[in-house]
Amino acid sequence: MRDSTRPLTLIICLSVALLLPRITQAQESKLRIKIEKAKIHLMPDAGSTVLRVSRLGELLDSDKQEGEWFRVILQPDKKGFKITGFVHSSAVEVIAEKLVEEKPVKEITKKKQKPDKEKPSLPPAIPVEPPTPIPQTKPVPPPPSLTPRTIPGHRIEFSLKLYGGMSYLLASDINNHLQGTTDYWNDRGVDVSGEFEPPQMGIDFGGEFIIILTPHIGIGLGGGYIQASSKSTVNNVWYGYSYQDTANPKLTAISLALNTHFNLPLGKRFNFTAHGGLGYYLGTFSWNYGYDSEFDDIEENWEGRANALGFHGGLGLELNFSSGIALVVEGFGRFAKLKGLKGDYSFEQTNQEPESIDDATLWYYEWGSLLTGNYYPTIKFDDEKPEETSSIKSVREGEVNLTGFSVRLGIKIRF
Repeated sequence: MRDSTRPLTLIICLSVALLLPRITQAQESKLRIKIEKAKIHLMPDAGSTVLRVSRLGELLDSDKQEGEWFRVILQPDKKGFKITGFVHSSAVEVIAEKLVEEKPVKEITKKKQKPDKEKPSLPPAIPVEPPTPIPQTKPVPPPPSLTPRTIPGHRIEFSLKLYGGMSYLLASDINNHLQGTTDYWNDRGVDVSGEFEPPQMGIDFGGEFIIILTPHIGIGLGGGYIQASSKSTVNNVWYGYSYQDTANPKLTAISLALNTHFNLPLGKRFNFTAHGGLGYYLGTFSWNYGYDSEFDDIEENWEGRANALGFHGGLGLELNFSSGIALVVEGFGRFAKLKGLKGDYSFEQTNQEPESIDDATLWYYEWGSLLTGNYYPTIKFDDEKPEETSSIKSVREGEVNLTGFSVRLGIKIRF
């Protein structure tokens, strides 16, 4: 008899153990569905009956957690009975929780009623879907905070650029006068040796203080110095007599510049740069000329000043040695003309009294030679405008053209 009841006793013990509630810590939680479709099961088992399907974003109340399952409280049915189910933790996220003392939950079960012939006592069975693997979905980010996000502003920085290089200037009227003198001697059939050199090549150096407003934009204030000069001699022989002309023109200008800078990084070591702006030039032009022959000597000297407003721009490349020092190579172009040049003039010739004129203006005109029949560009220094005659035409104030370009090499220090 004992052997026949032993299996029955084991079955009863196992059934009681399965029906006992699991020992968990009671925890009231507010859950949010984080996947498109979350299944609410009757038991904490993926193979149990599905009571309903909840959608993404739906909020559920949970009174405790059993392992990987949350027990959730669903809406009461039509008769007011509380319905509970289980949802897997991978389908929800906890948005609020509160620990409470464990209290036994009294589940209200429906009393068995006598079968009704007209209406079935139980709803039709819900088909049980086979267990499917729970998809691994990315967690839904929490809602954005109502506090506005602040973006830190760019800290204003400063840099100092120092440069030096070679400059080329057009000079214009001065060069035309020197070339006209050479052409005159050649047209007369004089044996000429040598050539006048125009004051076009010179030096260009300066510095600039730059305020870096953004990583790519800056404003700079700078100053510079340009100079171009030439000293050349032309020898000629005419009818057995020797003549020698020596010209020594010199041009200098101090520049004040206001620039806008643009900077574009090209990797970690190089930056492309571009800048442009306005320049104000304080210019000085001096003219020293000597004429020597077997008959007489001539020497004239003049130095005039004028100011000019122009514009300029440049393109360059920076090589960064460190975060604070860079090597700069750039090409630079300018447009400006010195007009209204005035200065003291002196003229000396053998066997004649010296002449001098205060505040003599630089004039330009074309002079016609009766010997050659051609006109030649000419400059003159006088306090009155030359009158136009049959041998003088196109009279105007002379110009010294600062327009040209420079090639610069420099260093930039950031701080």
